[in-house]
Amino acid sequence: MAENLLYILGSRNRGGVEKRFINYFLFICSQKELYYNYILVINRSVIREDEKEILDQDKRIKKYYYGRENHCYHSKSDKKIHLILLFLTLCWIRISTRVNIVHFITTSSLNFTFLFKRVDFKVTSLYSTGHIEEILNLTVIRKTIKYLFHYDCLSEKTQTQCMKYLGIKEEQAHLAPGSFINLRNTEFDMKEKENIITWDGTLNEQKGTLLLLEFLPYLKDSFVEFKLIILGQGFLKNKLIEKIEKFALKDQVMITYTEIPKDYFRKSKVFFSFQENDNYPSQSLLEAMACGNAIIATDVGETSKLVNYENGILIKRDALNVRNALKEILSKDLEKLGMNARKIVLEKHTVDNYHEYLMDIYERKNDNLSENKEKPKPEKIRLFLWISLIYYLGLILLYVVPLDGKLNLNQYSAQGFRMDHIIHALIFIPTPFIMAPIFQKHTYYRILKIIFISLLIATIFETIHIPLSYRAFTLEDLMSNIFGVLIGSILYVIFQRTAS
Repeated sequence: MAENLLYILGSRNRGGVEKRFINYFLFICSQKELYYNYILVINRSVIREDEKEILDQDKRIKKYYYGRENHCYHSKSDKKIHLILLFLTLCWIRISTRVNIVHFITTSSLNFTFLFKRVDFKVTSLYSTGHIEEILNLTVIRKTIKYLFHYDCLSEKTQTQCMKYLGIKEEQAHLAPGSFINLRNTEFDMKEKENIITWDGTLNEQKGTLLLLEFLPYLKDSFVEFKLIILGQGFLKNKLIEKIEKFALKDQVMITYTEIPKDYFRKSKVFFSFQENDNYPSQSLLEAMACGNAIIATDVGETSKLVNYENGILIKRDALNVRNALKEILSKDLEKLGMNARKIVLEKHTVDNYHEYLMDIYERKNDNLSENKEKPKPEKIRLFLWISLIYYLGLILLYVVPLDGKLNLNQYSAQGFRMDHIIHALIFIPTPFIMAPIFQKHTYYRILKIIFISLLIATIFETIHIPLSYRAFTLEDLMSNIFGVLIGSILYVIFQRTAS
């Protein structure tokens, strides 16, 4: 029987990692045979309607959507609502479904690792293109160490820092073969391309918006024949508008936003990627390359893995360098540079490569179990035996020893229930937990056996009063015992679901 594999895409907003994994889910839908039973948890606000339609058509995959469509969870109250909705969704999955492998895609989803403490195999993705050291020092990341996580690292720097800061073994930190994109709608005709430069990303410092601001004045002086299209939104948008108005660039610069930037990339000839820390492996950069754009990118991080002299130019973070690089690149064969850029994406950054890589990680589950699964320790066994002995001795004393009216609780009540009936129920709530270790083999009928034996014990302890002249048997007490067992059984099932 195929194992259950849960993906948790617990993001508040849509970005590169969300696009990447949604594309991966769409790839899974395209497969004729599935090795796992896939379960997807996705915030409704990070998936486009066309993507959702494709996922929903595949009935082999379970989907759990939460949140609202096209809603940005930016405020503090929104963030709390997002976490609550995600928590409730995951609680339901843990109660209703046995999970064998869980993959935490985003950092926010790691807030709920405790729900999956006893899941056989756990993976989390580390994909920061910024200061990975800060990410690794987050409490939710540090907690993953004790849960024997495996780490999906998107770059060599991330893998190295992961082993350094978390102190984990090399076999736990896996290096991805690279990012990937959905190649649909990336085909282009060079003859249909226009004199357009594109830039795509959130309008903030990390994405290089300040460098773009510094470059704008050069556009009018040196590149009158080209138009710059800025695809993005963010708090620096107003500064860009001010700069455009100041230098009278309205006819040459356009700011807009789209969820499908490939529509613009297919028409443009050059793409700017100015991220502060690393342009590798930016989804927008890969899409622009696949659409045949020559690239001008900041020489930071591992950007050189994607951009080189055959498909673009790497620059230092300076507006004059951008101008000089643009002049140089326009003097070259843009068609050849664009085709070389597309070739890199088609050969090295495919979803098939990433799929094989993930399958290899998940297949290590059995090795992980053989190495890390704890064997019952003698002290734990002794503790269990002592708890069982004390519990059953206590029941025997309570039900057999004459009380001579010293413990007369039937004269008290709480919320309309007699206190002695409440005590009877409370006494037998632990019974299923005490009986469970006896049935070690996890068969379909295990829980039924536990409940049956617990009910039998509850019945025996009450019916033992029949031959005892100094104790009284009552049907109400027996029903209270049974009620306690049933409550305990429900709690035990919930505990097993959330802990396994």
